[in-house]
Parts: sequence; C-alpha cells; structure tokens
Amino acid sequence: MPFLKVNSKSSIVNRGSSIDHSPFSIHGKASGFTLIELLIVITVFAITTSLITASYLTFERNQRLKAAAQKIKTDIRFTQNEALSGNKGTGGICDSPSFLVGWYLKISSENGENTSYTIFGDCRVQTGSDPCPSGGTETSFNPKVIVFPSGVKITNLTYGIQTPTSANILFQPLVHNTTFWNTISTPPTGAFLDGNCQLDSTKVLGGTLPQISNLIIELSRENTTYQVIISPSGEVNEKKP
Repeated sequence: MPFLKVNSKSSIVNRGSSIDHSPFSIHGKASGFTLIELLIVITVFAITTSLITASYLTFERNQRLKAAAQKIKTDIRFTQNEALSGNKGTGGICDSPSFLVGWYLKISSENGENTSYTIFGDCRVQTGSDPCPSGGTETSFNPKVIVFPSGVKITNLTYGIQTPTSANILFQPLVHNTTFWNTISTPPTGAFLDGNCQLDSTKVLGGTLPQISNLIIELSRENTTYQVIISPSGEVNEKKP
C-alpha cells in the first residue's frame, strides 16, 4: 500500500491555516460598524426625516389653503344660484307683496370674524299694494355660517385701491352679475335698496354703479397665502399669488 507523500511540514501548516474559525479578521480586528459610522448613519437619517417632515407640512398647509379658497368659490356659486332660482326661504317671509332682494355672502378680515363667513338671503318686507312703500324694511334670513379649516383666516380684502375690512357680495334674482358692498350700512343691519327700491349706489365699494374692479380675498395660514378673485361679472377664480 503506497504512503501519502508529504513534501514538507510547512505545507501541512499552510493548509491548516487556510480555515479561519475566528470572528477576527486577518488583521486581528473585530468586524462591524464603528461608532463614527453609526453616528453618520443616524445623522443622515435625522436630516432626511426632517426634510420629509418639512415638505409634508408645507404640502399640508398649501392644501388647507387651497381647499378653503375652493370652498369660498363653491359657496359664491351657491349664493349666485340661490338668487337666480329666486329662493325665498321658508316661513313666507318673502310672500307677495314682499319680494326677494337677493342672496349675499358676508366676509371680513377683522380679528374674531376672519375665520368664517356667512351666507344670507335678503327680503324687502312690505304690506299693501304699493310696490315700494316708504315703510318697507329689509330682513335677512336663512343664515349659513361656514368655518375655515384650523389655522386658515382672511388676512386682507382689496377692491381697486381700497382695502375694506369687510364686504357683502350680493347676487340679485335673474342677474348673473354681482355687486360689492360696504357692510356698515347694508344687511344684516342696513339695506341694499334706497327709498325707490333701487340699489343704493352710495353704499357700494367705490361709491358708483356699475362697479369695474375685482374684489380680492386673501387667505393665509402661517406664511402661506392664497387668493380668491371675484369680478363684477360674477366670475370667480382662485390662485396662489
């Protein structure tokens, strides 16, 4: 029986050293991350998380503003449609000889009032056969309050070169156009009509009819703004300035 030929002792030693059962590398150091490497990974993760969070918060803020602007746009259309359809509300307040003046949206940028707006119907209440008795009064009805999302508010109103703190946006029956009014002397505490049952031009923003300037409503949440633009023709748009 032939014997295995061994060239040298060193070859046996070399073969034995090729199998490494130790958790250490050939340089004698433990494998894995160093403390500095872990700190770098944690720092990068923290920065990435903060950037994603900031981006989300900005997106969420913009979406709330856009949703509020679109809601105003929708409610202005609703107000216009209520006037065009001649909705006189319930309870017979506008039964003949009384008549519907229109529907309006009251909006304000004053603190305490700038986080919501209200939609009303308005009726000229009168008795007798006289189509415009001197004793007739205007009464608002069916108020509907709409509250903005949390943090959203009206910060500014602009009409031409004027910056009113509040305004009434009035739509009349059978008329697509709209008019913008000073709220001090118009409903719900005053009147849109004069003694001849005509629109009282002394109470509109700008002091004359027909009006030619847009009414711009500026909404804000923190440092972000959005605008709703209403033209006298009744057209409504919203945009980020």
